[in-house]
Amino acid sequence: MSILQGEAVADNPSTLEIPISRVRRGRIYRYELAGRPVILFWAADQLVLASEICPHIGGPLSEGRLEDDGCALRCPWHGYKYDTRTGAFLENPNERFIQQRLTTTYSQYRPAQPRFKLHLLPYVIEDGILRA
Repeated sequence: MSILQGEAVADNPSTLEIPISRVRRGRIYRYELAGRPVILFWAADQLVLASEICPHIGGPLSEGRLEDDGCALRCPWHGYKYDTRTGAFLENPNERFIQQRLTTTYSQYRPAQPRFKLHLLPYVIEDGILRA
């Protein structure tokens, strides 16, 4: 999967205008919106616009991996997996590793569900242009 740097079409750096015909499936596009990095990609039949910063520890989600036809996004730093339609946390792959290594009376340790989620951003599509 390649990562593409994008340029906002609008002259105003606080807005983003992207022709949706330029957004290819299976790719994560990185843009700047109001001075903050955001990512854009297809999740099955809808576009997703989200913060590029992983809510776990700030990893670059533009370098992440799309799974399940774009409906899940895995962070490149620690492998945390997020639902791209709701932003919900789905999986911490490190938990399996911890469970395999535990040989104490706490072998059934289950950490609390994280309270963070992927930060999804609102947008509108008018005349084939995504505007945020």
